[in-house]
Amino acid sequence: MPQLVYLFLSENRLNGTIPSSVCTIKNLEGLSLRTNQLSGELPKCWNESQPLWVIDLAKNNLTGVIPSSMGVLASLDILLLSDNDIEGEIPPLQNCSLASLDVGGNRLSGKLPSWIGNIVTSLWMLRLRSNSFGGSIPREWCNLQILHILDLAGNNVSGVIPTCIGNLTALVYDNSSRVSAQFSLYHRYIYDEQATVVTKGRELEYSRTLVYVNVIDLFGNKLTGEIPEDITSLLALGTSNLSRNHLSHLTGSIPEKIGEFRWLETLDLSHNNLSGPIPQSISSLTSLSHLNLSDNNLLGRLPGEISSKHSLIHLFTVVILYCVGVLFPPSAQVMKIHLVRLLLVMA
Repeated sequence: MPQLVYLFLSENRLNGTIPSSVCTIKNLEGLSLRTNQLSGELPKCWNESQPLWVIDLAKNNLTGVIPSSMGVLASLDILLLSDNDIEGEIPPLQNCSLASLDVGGNRLSGKLPSWIGNIVTSLWMLRLRSNSFGGSIPREWCNLQILHILDLAGNNVSGVIPTCIGNLTALVYDNSSRVSAQFSLYHRYIYDEQATVVTKGRELEYSRTLVYVNVIDLFGNKLTGEIPEDITSLLALGTSNLSRNHLSHLTGSIPEKIGEFRWLETLDLSHNNLSGPIPQSISSLTSLSHLNLSDNNLLGRLPGEISSKHSLIHLFTVVILYCVGVLFPPSAQVMKIHLVRLLLVMA
């Protein structure tokens, strides 16, 4: 099939290995074998003469490593290898024109590659969740000005959240997220990539609407230090999940400007070491439908208007400091209460 341009065979029951002959189809622009039962290693024979702009091999049983020869595919916009059994590190792909990179749900390791921020400025989706990546979040990633899905959940990432995170301007200006389609509207009419995003406490599969999803998910890593104040400048953010890290610092507090997240629907800061009061500004999050601050060291009173703003609030095993005369009359000698479970369900 030397004249084949698109080979889309997703969602079948194909098995066996991917033949190396795919590298010999000189006009091939799109390859999708997503959701099959393919096994074996990825072909290593990719060459720079191929005009491939999408490779989607997600949800198979592929093993081995990501071949370095993929880095010569200058037209490659979409690379989706999630939910396989691929190991090793991500090879340098800076010669590609990547807009979407999804390698979540594999056995990849090594440090988070800094070259992503130095070269791939067209990237709008970076999904590395459920692997074994380590090291810190590179400051170079702050150059990704049209990035609006950053998913590093379930890795071994350490260090602090870069203070320059506020430079992710696609998450500052709501209309900037539409720029994510700029790499080729023509391509979008031909192929819609899919990705699973955890939001509102659930895993949701997105396809055509993926371009409008704004997420930072750092769940289940080893991050330390403070939540940078600049994160509150990401006004278009829809989901922020920083739970199950080790976030603690001198003040240990939730940023006072947390209420500036005007489009935020999900906020999960649970299972950290945050302390101090819950900022009153949190009541300004009128789009918020899922709030989880459980298992921290928060203290004081719930913001006064929170009960009228949100339908569901989980505050499990929160250590709350009740000052005498604040929540109880002076006769109540209660200084500290370990709240085992508090579940507020608002109509």
